[in-house]
Amino acid sequence: ITSSEVVDSQDQGGSRATVFDILRVPKHRNLAAVGCGLYALQQFSGINAVVFFSSAVFREIGVRSQVLASVAVAATNVVGSLIAATLIE
Repeated sequence: ITSSEVVDSQDQGGSRATVFDILRVPKHRNLAAVGCGLYALQQFSGINAVVFFSSAVFREIGVRSQVLASVAVAATNVVGSLIAATLIE
């Protein structure tokens, strides 16, 4: 099955292509692999890294209550997400 066959079958009212139909095309399979790889790699950077290491950072700088500091980080994350959601949508 080629990518043009998938598009043609959808345009003519044929059955919808499944994920497996799309992944049979080498180009689509490679694009999906790159997308999944980027998704996995982003977990090692950004806000996930900040949240994961926040307790250790707060402990190192001498904050007495790491729980309250972690709650502050989480609350900041929620507020930032809400602001971003309103601006983007």
